[in-house]
Amino acid sequence: MEQTISKSPGHTLNLDEVTDLILKYAHYWDREALKQAIALHEKYKTLLVVYDNDKIAGVCRWNILPSGKVAHILDIVIEEKYRGTGLLQRMLLRGLEMYPDVKDLMFERMYPSNNAKKPMKRIPVKDFFREYKGV
Repeated sequence: MEQTISKSPGHTLNLDEVTDLILKYAHYWDREALKQAIALHEKYKTLLVVYDNDKIAGVCRWNILPSGKVAHILDIVIEEKYRGTGLLQRMLLRGLEMYPDVKDLMFERMYPSNNAKKPMKRIPVKDFFREYKGV
């Protein structure tokens, strides 16, 4: 299994495929609005798509807050067969390489089974990798 973390070089980003993967695991009301948001994240380089050969294995989408020191993670979606492989960490590390001034990550966790959310969490980057190792 060859996994390529890509901002799209070497792959033509298929917005429908990325949108479908996010919608498979996350709840959004408006598919077209999500698809447009994904296109903007590609434009502003706040989107990572991970490929296993030509199949999407995971997607990460974030915003950088105005200070440049906080990344608000909007989506991290990983296909089930790639979970527990360290893919989440590799995606976050790649994003941090792109934005080296980021010191904190913000995110909230959604549980699809009951649409429950945990409150927004802000955690220093160094603590994230200690607390969530192996994810």
